[in-house]
Amino acid sequence: YRGIAMGELGRTEDSIIEFTEAVMLNEQDVYSYNNRGLAYSKLEQFQQAIDDYEVILTFEEPPEDELLAAVYKNYGDALYALNRYKDAVENYSKSIELDNNIDQTFNNRGTCLQKQQKYDEAMEDYNSCISLNNENSSCFKNRARVYLKKGDFESSLEDYKRALELDPADTEISDLIANAEKQEEEAKKKKK
Repeated sequence: YRGIAMGELGRTEDSIIEFTEAVMLNEQDVYSYNNRGLAYSKLEQFQQAIDDYEVILTFEEPPEDELLAAVYKNYGDALYALNRYKDAVENYSKSIELDNNIDQTFNNRGTCLQKQQKYDEAMEDYNSCISLNNENSSCFKNRARVYLKKGDFESSLEDYKRALELDPADTEISDLIANAEKQEEEAKKKKK
């Protein structure tokens, strides 16, 4: 696909043009709709991305499970970007039903659940993410946030430190560790 090549060259607008031409030639081209949706998301045109994912879901012949799982995940990502967490969770859940081996889908759904203050459910998703890929620093960082919300400072710090070990370039983690340590000290002072 020329659209994919354009995207890899950083020419996102040109990739959208290519994918648009492809769907004009074949209105059932799942790959072109999905890739155009990804390109729209890259440009932060999330509603256009959502529109493309919704078109795919109207096809009489649905794509195979693996591709459909990717479509639902990408749809969830666009909804998340628009702060539509409940809708995003629904799409991530559909993706997981079709393919429960994608760690990032669990991480993303966990983040949406966390935004809705559903910490126990979020923790389950982060645990699933880590069991699939124990080198996903984002999962450890997100799980650490939930531990912190629950007042489990030791587990929170442990996860933050693991995230930093996995991604030393993530400068935010050092700040998060300092914040968790500060909250732990304040909690200890309150107990005295």
